[in-house]
Amino acid sequence: MKKLMILGAMEMHVPLIQRAKEMGLYVITVDYIPENPGHNLADEAYFDSTTDLDAVLDIAKKCQIDGIMTYNSDPAALSASYVAEKLSLPGNPYNAVKIMSEKNLFRAFLKGNSLNVPNFGNYLSPEDVKIHFDDFSFPVIIKPVDSSGSKGVTVVSKKEEIDSAIDSALSKSRCKKIIIEEYIEPIGHQLHGDGFVENGKLIFIALGDHHFDVFLNNLVPYSTTYPTEHSSEIVEQCKDQVQRFITAVGFKNGGFNVELRISKKDGKPYIIDIGARNGGNFTPKVIEYAS
Repeated sequence: MKKLMILGAMEMHVPLIQRAKEMGLYVITVDYIPENPGHNLADEAYFDSTTDLDAVLDIAKKCQIDGIMTYNSDPAALSASYVAEKLSLPGNPYNAVKIMSEKNLFRAFLKGNSLNVPNFGNYLSPEDVKIHFDDFSFPVIIKPVDSSGSKGVTVVSKKEEIDSAIDSALSKSRCKKIIIEEYIEPIGHQLHGDGFVENGKLIFIALGDHHFDVFLNNLVPYSTTYPTEHSSEIVEQCKDQVQRFITAVGFKNGGFNVELRISKKDGKPYIIDIGARNGGNFTPKVIEYAS
């Protein structure tokens, strides 16, 4: 029986674990919270952090796994690629996934490969931010380079808001690095969805309209509706940007989650974020219903 290691055992990982079991796979879960429900469905469970590269690698070697994957988590996607590369298992290059997982590397990669990218800067301290802040026009967005789920992200519209935005971003960054970006005012809704790549080619993508909690800070998404209300021409432009990125970064196989905006300034599509894993908040289930 083939052994599949799944990084994560939260409620949103349950459909993945169930599908793997339906396919006759022996499922091994890794998640540091013993109470998470996915552990109960697995054939074997380990209560280690999915971000601990060496711990995950040691478990993979011990269990002699045939494959490794995750849903929903950029840090776990990085661990999956690390283990796959070390054990010569199916997966994506560690460097490609690292670029997709860390916002400073991601923005620099977009710029270096002539893809659409907003003005940005990477900084290590509040002092660095303040020195270079005049390089930007308000509003700007300040965020940790290595978080997900909108944690530590703030839109700043005036100088008086800078200090609290920096503190919030640094508090959510594991590596204590932050990024400032030009805020992209979108035409219509932000686009959001999942896609699949096979041998470096985009073979499926479902893009819907992202909806945000305006009563919180208008940055936390709470739903996506499919299909998008954007035109088929806009969707094709988005697909072109995604394919160009996938080709350049060397992402070869598997699922990804992506967010894009069509800029009011120039009418072009910008990749806001792209993760080397399927989306969280049951995005794959919504797409299953929609398709």
